[in-house]
Amino acid sequence: MTTEFSGFVDCSGRKLWVEFAPAPSGAPVLLQLNGLSSTTQNWRQFNHLMEKKGYGFLRFDFRGQGQSLQEELRQHGSFATQVPVANQADDTLHLLNHFQIKPPYFVMAESYGGAVALELLARAPADFAKALLLAPYLIRLDLAHPVQRLWAWQFDLLSRTGSLQQQFANQVRGRYKRLLARYMDHRFASQIQDPQAREASILLTLGSFEFDAFSCLHRFPPGVLNLVTAGEDSLVPRSLFREFWWRLAPEVRQSWLIVEDAHHQILEEHPGLVADWAAKVFQGDTPAPLQPNVFSVRSTQPEATPRPVRFGWVL
Repeated sequence: MTTEFSGFVDCSGRKLWVEFAPAPSGAPVLLQLNGLSSTTQNWRQFNHLMEKKGYGFLRFDFRGQGQSLQEELRQHGSFATQVPVANQADDTLHLLNHFQIKPPYFVMAESYGGAVALELLARAPADFAKALLLAPYLIRLDLAHPVQRLWAWQFDLLSRTGSLQQQFANQVRGRYKRLLARYMDHRFASQIQDPQAREASILLTLGSFEFDAFSCLHRFPPGVLNLVTAGEDSLVPRSLFREFWWRLAPEVRQSWLIVEDAHHQILEEHPGLVADWAAKVFQGDTPAPLQPNVFSVRSTQPEATPRPVRFGWVL
């Protein structure tokens, strides 16, 4: 696919690396939002497969990622900012306006980028035609289970009401944050070799902690949201995606595809399967809707089949 623009764009006082190719014949331009440890390079094979389907694309490296990070390090000498998801969403809107891409938007997002996509859906639900989210970030993973959220709420309540001394509560939070940073450094070490990029990914993760997809469920538009998750995801528990799916209004739940033999980075592992499903989603050609619209697939058996449901839960 021919890229019309490939370079840096000024955004919020920083330069972001952007790649843009318009769609021929009025086909949609896909807004593509990176996963945490990804860059625009991760979309190359997928876009090659989508070229014959006639889609354009707008993709970029968020602040703290890829060439955007390298440019910020070159200009400012360091990256020491916990960028909130809301700020990344602001930058995304700026780029859509910069390239004069008008709604309705078609968005694909992986992992961390899924939080940005959900933030955008909640802000302007009428502006989006379809959203395809691959193992999206929904909430900080140490709050993935409802019981963990209850414990955190109880701790905050005790802190706010004075049952815990504020100094002690701040010490606990500080120590816990440092523990999380050390854990993430260990977790990311195998995926992100460069220490500066790894530190930036940790800061982006910490910056995402304020985002909570469950707090904006009521704002998502009907007929737009499509989910793809991995059956062998060792990072995000399936129970989190299950809770998210069942708490959505039925009219919002468009499709949920579970790739049984995939891990967390579905786009990189199975670009052909994702490309085929994406084309169906964006053309409105997914299997006939039947609540809860959950399907299962394997890379060796690419035909999606309905996922069994028992007692109201996806098996």
